[in-house]
Amino acid sequence: MAVGRNSRSTTVQLGEKDSAEAVVNMNAPGHHARVVVDRDGERWVFGVDGGEAALIETTEQVGLLDEVEVPAWVETVLWEVGVPEVDA
Repeated sequence: MAVGRNSRSTTVQLGEKDSAEAVVNMNAPGHHARVVVDRDGERWVFGVDGGEAALIETTEQVGLLDEVEVPAWVETVLWEVGVPEVDA
C-alpha cells in the first residue's frame, strides 16, 4: 500500500504466519483520520473520529454498510493502531 506524507504504515501480526497491513492517514477529508486495513487482498476502510472507527467501505461493498459485520481480525488491527472502538 502506498503511504503518503501524513500517513504511517504498520504490519500487525495476527498469528504465527498471518499478518495484516494498516495505513493510518491523518489527512482524511470528513474525518480526523482514515485507516485502511488490508490482508491478502481483503480491504476494509474506516473513518476515525474521537477514537471510534466508522466503516466506509470494504473490498466487497461501498455504501449500505449497516448490515456488514466487521471480522474480529479487523478489530484486532484497529486496536493495535490505536483505535479502540468500531461502530459498524
